[in-house]
Amino acid sequence: MFPESPKKSRHSRNNLTDLQLRNFVANARKTGVFGKKLFDGGGLFLKISPVGTALWMLKYELGTEKTISFGKYPALSLEEARRKREQARALIDEGQDPVQARRVKRRTHIAADNATFGLAFDGWLAQRQKEWSGVHFKNSRRAFERDVLPAIGKLPVA
Repeated sequence: MFPESPKKSRHSRNNLTDLQLRNFVANARKTGVFGKKLFDGGGLFLKISPVGTALWMLKYELGTEKTISFGKYPALSLEEARRKREQARALIDEGQDPVQARRVKRRTHIAADNATFGLAFDGWLAQRQKEWSGVHFKNSRRAFERDVLPAIGKLPVA
């Protein structure tokens, strides 16, 4: 009577719809059953964390089984999660770990910024020098150099 819907293999991709996602998240929050997963294929799945947050994750294997998180649903849409899956899969196909690639990218971005707390303080202090008395300026600079700079002066502001 009704045409049979085509069965999707367990290796197929793009199995989910936005309606399925919304229903899955709403049902998990309503019932309080967390830790469940809803698979889209290609290793991409939506997981409900123990506190009820819906997270996009990708399961992959490079020697051992690993996962990477892409972001929260619905802030990260289904289409964006699929795009991130394909980007990560391209790295995996080249033998690169997407988690390590993301860490390197973040570190490179921070290093290229060169904005440290020490440099930011120097700029801020130079502006305040016009407003402050000489003694207050000198004491403030000395306190910063003694108490703050050794701990965070070389850290990037980003």
